[in-house]
Amino acid sequence: MRKTLKDLFLAMLNATLILVVVALLLLVLLLTKANSLSETFAQSLVSLEPLEAGIETINSEASKMKAEIALLKQQSQGISFTKLDELEAKLGSIETHLAEIKGSMSTLAETPDRLVNTAVASAADYAVGGAARLRGCVPAGTE
Repeated sequence: MRKTLKDLFLAMLNATLILVVVALLLLVLLLTKANSLSETFAQSLVSLEPLEAGIETINSEASKMKAEIALLKQQSQGISFTKLDELEAKLGSIETHLAEIKGSMSTLAETPDRLVNTAVASAADYAVGGAARLRGCVPAGTE
């Protein structure tokens, strides 16, 4: 009887230790994924700065072109302005789109918590999916 209780205790201790090791392994995998997501997030924020500078350059060039078209209209009298009006309309449309893009980028840069929340949510979904696959022993291809 004593030997049976001893074997039962050792089996329970062994199972507990195995569960602790599995839990630590899952924790390490989750932390690795969260770390890679935070690095990707930091790189994404840094890569927005050159893009914003490029948009500013394009916006200033569009403004210069608009001024040149206005100057051409003043200098040329008696000439049809239909093409110049079309160009001016297109430049106005481009400036509007650039302003929208710049506004979106500034909103994104000012509120990085939305990116962090998205990254954390995707990491949590990944972890839950991994745990579900482990629990159900579902092959990786049938997610």
